[in-house]
Amino acid sequence: IPRHKISSYGNKNGAFKRKFASWLYATGQSFDNIENELLLSALRVLRGDVALPTKHELENELLDLEFTVSKNKVTKAITAKKCCLTVENWVNAGGCSVTTYGVVCEGVPYFLGANTASTQEFSGELMVGEVEAVMAKEKKAEFYGIVTPTASTLSKYTREKIMKKHPRCSFFYGLL
Repeated sequence: IPRHKISSYGNKNGAFKRKFASWLYATGQSFDNIENELLLSALRVLRGDVALPTKHELENELLDLEFTVSKNKVTKAITAKKCCLTVENWVNAGGCSVTTYGVVCEGVPYFLGANTASTQEFSGELMVGEVEAVMAKEKKAEFYGIVTPTASTLSKYTREKIMKKHPRCSFFYGLL
């Protein structure tokens, strides 16, 4: 995120926009609600100079800022802690396979990311590079387990490669 984009949210009105955007994202509100005149009118009763974030800000720089803040919170929460990587496969509306990665650390689940296959064909088996890339992004976490929907999700070769880097890692299947 460019510095000038971040600094524009450093003042009081910018902080309000970030908090308001965070509420919109967390509650699943439509970005179209931001253009509702009744909402703006109600907020201006409290403060006449209030400015709501624009739809463009919500879809771009504010979304990027809040995503970065969220990822940093996850990284901080799992740093130097024993964690279990969770892997789920599902098919999106376009028929493409999506692999979702999460982590459970001290009983709390966290979302790490998702990868969408570029084609509609998916063998059901993940490549070692995909899994290692997710684990490498959270290199300060201690991975002691990986949970997948089926044993075939990770090949023997993939499990062996992961075990070389994470010798304490155990594999669990069908527990999602």
